[in-house]
Amino acid sequence: MKLTEKERRVAFWVAGAAALLSIAFWAPRYNQAGTVLLSLIGVAMAGLLALAARSRSRLLTGGAAMLLTFGPWGFAWVLGAPFLGYAVYTWFGAKARTPPEPRHRAEPQPAAPKERRPPARSKRYTPPAR
Repeated sequence: MKLTEKERRVAFWVAGAAALLSIAFWAPRYNQAGTVLLSLIGVAMAGLLALAARSRSRLLTGGAAMLLTFGPWGFAWVLGAPFLGYAVYTWFGAKARTPPEPRHRAEPQPAAPKERRPPARSKRYTPPAR
């Protein structure tokens, strides 16, 4: 199944929020070793979510959101909870409200045969061949 246009826009917003959250969470500790790298990892994970949303794949988008759940949040696991909710919605919640696709199509019934008539005689004059 593919993402709808509205779900795709939401995924882009979630990716942007994840990138901003990753920068805002680690920015106060940029003077410590490795925190800039952790911030960049979060931005890269958000970029992965945006790429998955661009492909319109529901499975990839949910997987990228699940990856953000366990992203570079350290012990602040609460920051990853919204991404878990979005991943669950993308995988399971959206499928429940879409109608199921038909498994097979009914074959069309053949039409009754029509009466065949010869073509009408042409009214155009053609001189005899010599």
